[in-house]
Amino acid sequence: MIPLTHAERRQLEPLFLPTENTMILSYLEGHMGRGYLAGPESACGCIAIGDFRFFAGDPEAPGAEELLDAAPSRRTVFPVPPEEGWRRRMQLHYGKRAQPVTRYAFHKDSGGFRPELLSLWARALPPGGELVPLSACYAEARSEDWSTDLVSQFGSAEEYARRGLGFGLRLDGILVSGASSYTIYTQGIEIEIDTRPGFWRRGYAVVCASRLILECLSRGLYPSWDAANPASKALAEKLGYRFSHAYPAFRLYPLGE
Repeated sequence: MIPLTHAERRQLEPLFLPTENTMILSYLEGHMGRGYLAGPESACGCIAIGDFRFFAGDPEAPGAEELLDAAPSRRTVFPVPPEEGWRRRMQLHYGKRAQPVTRYAFHKDSGGFRPELLSLWARALPPGGELVPLSACYAEARSEDWSTDLVSQFGSAEEYARRGLGFGLRLDGILVSGASSYTIYTQGIEIEIDTRPGFWRRGYAVVCASRLILECLSRGLYPSWDAANPASKALAEKLGYRFSHAYPAFRLYPLGE
C-alpha cells in the first residue's frame, strides 16, 4: 500500500472521477484528506477523510485487501463501498467489526431552498439563546464528544476561522447545538449537524442549519448534506433538500471493540 503525497493525489482521479461526492472532491482538489494506492501500478485506491473511507477500482486487484486497512483509526469509521464486489470483500475482511448501515444522498441543487422560510427558522431562538459563529467556540466544541465533529477536521481555531464555516447555538452561555463544515471543497461544504444530548427534538438543529445554509448561499457555496439516518434525512427534506437515493455503507468499529 502506498500513501500518496499532496502532489501525487491526482493519481487517484481516474479511479474516482466523475463523482458528486463532496468529500472525494475535497481530497482530489487538495483541501483535506489522505489518499492511498494498493501498489505502484494498482487498479484500486482509497481516500480517507475524517471518519470516512472511500474505495474505487478493482476489488480483486493485488493489494486490495491491504488497502481496506488504510488509515487505521481509534474511532468508528465508515467505509463506503462503490459496488457489490467491494461490499463482499469488506464483509469477509472486517467480519463482525463491520455493521451494515444505510445512508441517504440528496440532489446537489439549491432549487428546493426557500430563503424566506430559512430566515424565519434561523431567527427562532429559544429564550436565553444566541447564535454565534463556531469559530468563537472552537475550543468548547472540540473538547466534548458530542460536538467534536463540528470542527475536528480543522487543526486549530485559527484554521477553522480561515477555512471552515459554521454556527453554534448557545443557551444561557452553553453550546447546545451546531451546524458546520465537516469538510470543504472548492464549490461548497459538507454539513455536519450535532446537538448536545438532553437537548434533542427542540428545533435547535433547524435554527443552526438554516443559518448555515443561508450563509453558504450568500457566498455562492453549496451546503451539501448526506444523511446518516432517517431523522437526518427528514431534517434535510424539511430544509429544502431533494432526496436522491439510499446507499449502503459500513460502520466499522476499531479492533478490540
